[in-house]
Amino acid sequence: MTCVYDGPDERPTGNVTVVFRMGFVLLERVAEPLAGTGRTGRRQSAMALDRLARRLLDVPAAWLHAEGSGPDAAGLVGPALERALVDLALRQPGQPLLVEDVRQDERLAGQVGASGARFLGACASATPTGDPLVLCLADARPRRFAEPEREALRDLCEALAAMAGRTAGGDGLPLLPWRADAAGRLLLDGAADRLAAIGLRGAPAAWLRRVHPADAGAVREALSRALGAGEPFDIEARVRQAAGGHRWVRVCGAPLRDRTGRVWCWHGMAEMVQARREAFEAVSESERNHRLSMELNPQHLWIAEPDGQVTVMGAGWQRNMRVTQAETAGEAWRQYMHPDDAPEVLRLWLGSLASGEPFDYESRYMRPGEGYRWVRSKAAPHRDATGRILRWYGSTEDVHDRRMAEERLRESEERLKAVLSSTADYVRFIDREWRVTYLNRTLARSAPDEALLGLTLWQHHPELAGTEAEVLLRRAMQERVPAHFEIFLRHASAWMDIRVFPSADGLSIFAQDITRQRKMEQERRRAQDHIAHLARHDPLTGLGNRVLLQEALAAHGEGGPQALLYLDLDGFKPVNDTLGHAVGDSLLRQVATRMAACVCAGDVLARVGGDEFVVLRRGIGRAADATALAERLIRAIGDEAFTIGDLTVNIGASVGIAIDPGYGPEAAEGAASRVEQDAAGGMARDAAGSMAPEALLRAADTALYSAKAEGRGTWKLFSEPMRRRTQQRQHIRQHLGEALEQHALTLAFQPLVSLARNRIHCFEALLRWRGPEGREVPPAEFIPVAEESGLIVPFGEWVLREACREAVRWPDPLHVAVNLSPRQFRSQNLLGAVRRSLAETGLAPGRLELEITEAVLLHDSEANLATLRALRELGVRIALDDFGTGHSSLSYLQRFPVNKIKIDRSFVAGLPVAAGDRAILRAVIGLARTLQITATAEGVETPAQRDWLRAEGCDEAQGYLFGRPMPADAIPAFLTGQSSDAAPVPAGTAAPCAPQSR
Repeated sequence: MTCVYDGPDERPTGNVTVVFRMGFVLLERVAEPLAGTGRTGRRQSAMALDRLARRLLDVPAAWLHAEGSGPDAAGLVGPALERALVDLALRQPGQPLLVEDVRQDERLAGQVGASGARFLGACASATPTGDPLVLCLADARPRRFAEPEREALRDLCEALAAMAGRTAGGDGLPLLPWRADAAGRLLLDGAADRLAAIGLRGAPAAWLRRVHPADAGAVREALSRALGAGEPFDIEARVRQAAGGHRWVRVCGAPLRDRTGRVWCWHGMAEMVQARREAFEAVSESERNHRLSMELNPQHLWIAEPDGQVTVMGAGWQRNMRVTQAETAGEAWRQYMHPDDAPEVLRLWLGSLASGEPFDYESRYMRPGEGYRWVRSKAAPHRDATGRILRWYGSTEDVHDRRMAEERLRESEERLKAVLSSTADYVRFIDREWRVTYLNRTLARSAPDEALLGLTLWQHHPELAGTEAEVLLRRAMQERVPAHFEIFLRHASAWMDIRVFPSADGLSIFAQDITRQRKMEQERRRAQDHIAHLARHDPLTGLGNRVLLQEALAAHGEGGPQALLYLDLDGFKPVNDTLGHAVGDSLLRQVATRMAACVCAGDVLARVGGDEFVVLRRGIGRAADATALAERLIRAIGDEAFTIGDLTVNIGASVGIAIDPGYGPEAAEGAASRVEQDAAGGMARDAAGSMAPEALLRAADTALYSAKAEGRGTWKLFSEPMRRRTQQRQHIRQHLGEALEQHALTLAFQPLVSLARNRIHCFEALLRWRGPEGREVPPAEFIPVAEESGLIVPFGEWVLREACREAVRWPDPLHVAVNLSPRQFRSQNLLGAVRRSLAETGLAPGRLELEITEAVLLHDSEANLATLRALRELGVRIALDDFGTGHSSLSYLQRFPVNKIKIDRSFVAGLPVAAGDRAILRAVIGLARTLQITATAEGVETPAQRDWLRAEGCDEAQGYLFGRPMPADAIPAFLTGQSSDAAPVPAGTAAPCAPQSR
């Protein structure tokens, strides 16, 4: 099929013919959406593509040719030359084929024939359906093409290929070709109205105003870059339509250049892609909904092989049970089963594997660090067409709360039955049909015939017919309102007090024999007394509770001295968490028994918290008497272990003591006003100087805090200095939160020395704070407050970042050491903070050393070890600080080989005289050498200490002998002053002195 279109010249360039060649099948595909099927439709399709080529090329004629049909184009190209040209173009797809003079080109030798062409250009490509497509240009004049014209030929071929393969764009609208001048102003042509309909008209600035504000910035930037550089572009944006509203439009274009390479026009395509974008958003939303539903689903999926080997364990299970994929793969999940459940679970699972029947069972699994939880596991096989099992699909669901609720309900029901069975009342349950469904033992024994169960209430008590009692009972059943009445039962010869409670299932009837009213009243009074006792006593230990203590303190109206001892158990929480609440409750009861043996009859002994107790003793005004009582209590609890079943438990106690002198002469000296309120400690006193109850409790609690801070297992007496320290801590807490904003934090650096090389190779970063009064607050005062308040985490990140920033300025071999607090280490942001600090400062990971204490490894060790391993993978070095002062365990070094251990200064202070210290140091240094761990001694202050450590093979040392903590700007001068033939200590270093807190 041949279609020749001759139109007026828009840009005369001579006799140029454009040949657009494709397979007949492709042409039919193009014709269908344009003009239907048949010969007329194909011709219209060809004419449409012809017009497109003419607009893009600005030539007077465009020629579309289907293989094997049609004459030459104006006699320029003969069949032989056409075939030769197509074959050459298809051998190098995507590359332009230029023949400047047909008669002189060896590639076309013998194929020219009668052709009048001198120049031929061609480019081969393919449509999206894979059909070959060749675009040919022919001219009667010899021509030479520059590289920009070659590029234009490639662009034109690709544009026409896309047009031929996609005659219809999104939303069923056609792809709209467009042309623009060099400045990007759209030129009017046959598609102008349709372009204007989708919002494309005029200069870029005009139609950019129609772009959605959310897309305008990106579109403006892309167009500016394309127009400025003369590069192709392809953008999608929401454009305001002529019909109203914004819709997604795709616009792509490429430049056409003249022989000099100058862009003289732009050409491209526009299409509506709203439907595709909406479909994409719908799919994305569906995916988000699916992912969210999977994440929120309480059932966690897993997959197993036909033999039961687990290959995939869902992420939800891993998060819920605190395990990894590797820890549950294969048969590793068995190790987490409760020993009591494992045999039955395995039996049922193996039976399902053998029979192919579904599996459904509830059992207990260990959650590391938290104990066992009830889990429901279900699985079903997936089979092929022959019935062979391909794999097992299963799910797990945490049903612990439901099982616990069921257990509590069962226990509650059992307790209810026990209560109902043991009560002297007559209890029966009646269903909606008036049948008796339950009789408690009391009623069953009094009934003449046990076959009454199942009879109706009216059969059981025919004497109720026609009485007021029947009216009340039927009203209770129908209107579900309680009833209360008294009735005489002839068969029992007794007056009964009847209480009726309706429910959805029927009536609960409680009958009480009130014949012996006096006895019942006495029992009622005893019950009331018991309730009053429970209100003032701890139900677990039988001791008084906080209500009883408050009443005792408030009733001290006659004055007189009194002492309040606030006691807290040391080590109780780990026992309660690891051995369970039942063991913890038994332990508390035994503690209460031992404490009761230490107090006098007039003392008030109360449990005021989980593991907190208070002893109030009146008539005791001397500190010696109060401290003696405290020591008895501490010894009673801590000297002898507690036995609970087969377990032996050791705990201790700490005691805070506050003494109220009462109305004595000393207390009355300051009674100038009715009530004096101490602003710092909050010690409220009345006119005679006696401490208010809350003030006395607060003072004892403050003393208890001081006792626990000094190592536990001891007592502390409240005093004015203690009050001032409390005030100081409150003052620090108040201002410490502003330290970062006010730039009040600084760093000091203390050197670490290699003893073998006599060289400094590391500086430890130490945090300093200048308080609001300008005083430098010792770290020992503000670091604990920062740890308690949580400020240690942002402080630690600041120290890490600043230390890396300073260290990157030092000579490359020098390292920097940064201390991590336990709370900072447990922060989920630690790894991110380390990565950010290294990335922002450019410090090599191998030059950063993080110091941790043994306290980090005491709790949640698996998670902490995982964090340590992640830090090691970054290349950061890990040091174990203050080794030997905490709960030192060789298992730490075995499970996680740290790079360095720092021996606490307490073992160095006695060198070289103290034999015990020497033995310990030799053992630690030898252990480090065996494990290939660097050993660093802290607190080295004398040459004798240094020489002994060097002789024993200690790797590093740190202390005032080598340098005090110094600001960062002093480090360069300090390094310059090092001696090369002696210890690396600059001249003029201060003499050793007592160690200070870091």
